Amino acid sequence: MPRYFFHLQTSRGLRRDGIGLELDGPQAARDVARAAVETSRCLCQDLSDCSLHVADEGGRTLMTVPFTGPSQAGPARPVRRAEPDGPTQPACG
Repeated sequence: MPRYFFHLQTSRGLRRDGIGLELDGPQAARDVARAAVETSRCLCQDLSDCSLHVADEGGRTLMTVPFTGPSQAGPARPVRRAEPDGPTQPACG
């Protein structure tokens, strides 16, 4: 299974993800990136200078997901659980 890395770009520079995630493929990586961006929008107020860069194991950037603009999380909208097996709730809103 391929490993994808999610690097955070801000006005202060690039913060590299040194761990990454093993995912089924590029679409799964895109869904994770969009969910992370959507969650961050809920937690932070000013993300206008931020973006998430998704890279493969070779270090090649596959996509960039900006933190500004309309939500693109779609069906991958993040959820949080009140309890491990409890009902899910939207991450924000």
